[in-house]
Amino acid sequence: MTQTPLDDLPRLVGSLARVSRRHRIARKLIVAPNFAAGRELLRRLSLAGEGWIGFEVTTPGRLAQRLALSRLKAAGVGLLDPFERQALMDEALDSVMKTQTGPLAELSEGVGFRTRVHGAISALRLAGVSSSDLGAVHFAQWEKKRFLVGVLRQYERLLTERHRSDAAHTLATALGALEDAGSRMPDVVDAEVVVLVPGLGTRGLQGQLVAALGARGAKVLATDPVIGLETP
Repeated sequence: MTQTPLDDLPRLVGSLARVSRRHRIARKLIVAPNFAAGRELLRRLSLAGEGWIGFEVTTPGRLAQRLALSRLKAAGVGLLDPFERQALMDEALDSVMKTQTGPLAELSEGVGFRTRVHGAISALRLAGVSSSDLGAVHFAQWEKKRFLVGVLRQYERLLTERHRSDAAHTLATALGALEDAGSRMPDVVDAEVVVLVPGLGTRGLQGQLVAALGARGAKVLATDPVIGLETP
């Protein structure tokens, strides 16, 4: 297949093509927002006539699991699957609702209410906010604060008691593994080249993981700029 000139390719595909040409037989890890986006990028690379041998697609969450797994196993902690996570959150919510009265108690059996609470707790966890941190924050409505702090605290307790690691704990553990590796990429990454697809985000624990990878040699692929925003 004839190779498309690099200057004729979309900038993101061209950036990956340069990596492919520079490291033809090396193990190359693409960290993408999701697997579909990473595979589509490889498909576009192949259509351009570029080699895709040696590439592996992963996500920040899956890479965090790879980095954290040995530490979690040593501590006797298992990964929490989505069904377990929902069950633990429901258990934490039910425990707190036993002491609730008023509007919150009336909403407790609504599916929408539980979904919102699950989302709030997950967002707090992924932002690296603990129940103690949340307890120190001022809320205009004290009852809502007490409720959220209570659910988050119960969820933290259940994770510890059941020896389970949710996405947030796994990300934090992965960051510890990177820190212990110093300035180099840990061997468990098992790649000579790590590239980051733009759009991975810079906030919370995932943002910290992306930054830590960048500090250890991972490169952000170039992409076409969006008017009004800085080029990644």
